[in-house]
Amino acid sequence: MKKLYFLATVLIFGLTGIVSAQYTATNSGYWSNTVTWAPGTFPSTICNNCTITINAGIIVQLDEHVELAGNTVFTLQDGAEIVIGASTGTSITTGYNIVMDTLPGNSTIVLSTPTSAIIASAASTYDGVFIGPFPSSLYQKIIGNPPTLFLGGEASGTAPAAYGTELTGSHVLFSGGTLPLVLASFTASLDNNQSLVSWTTSQESNLKVFEVLRSGDGTNWVTIGSVPAKGNSSTATNYSFTDASPLPGNNYYRLESVDEDLHVALSNVALVQSSLIRGLRIVNPARGFVQVILGSDIGSKVTLRLFNENGQLMQEKPVSNGANSTVMFPVNTYPSGIYTLSVQSSGGSNSSFRVLITN
Repeated sequence: MKKLYFLATVLIFGLTGIVSAQYTATNSGYWSNTVTWAPGTFPSTICNNCTITINAGIIVQLDEHVELAGNTVFTLQDGAEIVIGASTGTSITTGYNIVMDTLPGNSTIVLSTPTSAIIASAASTYDGVFIGPFPSSLYQKIIGNPPTLFLGGEASGTAPAAYGTELTGSHVLFSGGTLPLVLASFTASLDNNQSLVSWTTSQESNLKVFEVLRSGDGTNWVTIGSVPAKGNSSTATNYSFTDASPLPGNNYYRLESVDEDLHVALSNVALVQSSLIRGLRIVNPARGFVQVILGSDIGSKVTLRLFNENGQLMQEKPVSNGANSTVMFPVNTYPSGIYTLSVQSSGGSNSSFRVLITN
């Protein structure tokens, strides 16, 4: 089975076995066809610090999923196209998609001229261009058909993708935003029953203001505040906004940046859950054992469950008074791959995390 290695928003100790590489599409054809690419192999599923280029006039039909990790640069030259059709995938890991990885995330997709294009008008639920993962394993589809938000693998929200079903150049997509605004980070967290929305820009050009948007369902958005932008900058600038009265349950946040010419761009989406389980880290990737480190603010009782990629329960561990402790799941007999750790509190809240096991 094809695998796309999504890493949870937890402690990351690094990716192993990933080698930087260069790939150039010199012939029109399917992504998975080695004839399409020089030097005769298509980009690896996890492309870390890769250079991927589709030559001028070449049309590539995406029939795989690929994660652009690290500082990967994916360039579509003059007249080059990526066409994304409908897969039979039942998850992001089995669809036809490109995921711009946020852990770590400095990857870019460059549509170099006005005739460069990404076409996903025929794409299905799990197909298109995605950014993620964000907290609580949230992924956002930025090019393709709705649904466009996915929480723990489940579709959440039916709003159109940020860039619709097709995008033509000249344009640059970043794992943290788009020019003339480059977001180095965008997060939201719960603090003393308030949501703290924070972001850092590494580049601003003629920017006027940030509008902070909130949604309870991922579809209907309202403006809850504004923060003036620095305007023009090529150095890191930090911003924050406090939502003093978050909604019960899920709170989705995003930024609407407005420049002096009143052009508008939308950021990625961050999620805060009023019942969010905090104070938890997972050693990732795991070898031999999955280590779950519980912080001081973990509730008196939680239940940890480990599932394989088919949703089969592999292990379950109820934990009482586990603050400042480490829970070990022995996995030395398990095949390497992506597993899901579910953490359920005594109050019923549940969070899921991806775990990469490399035995």
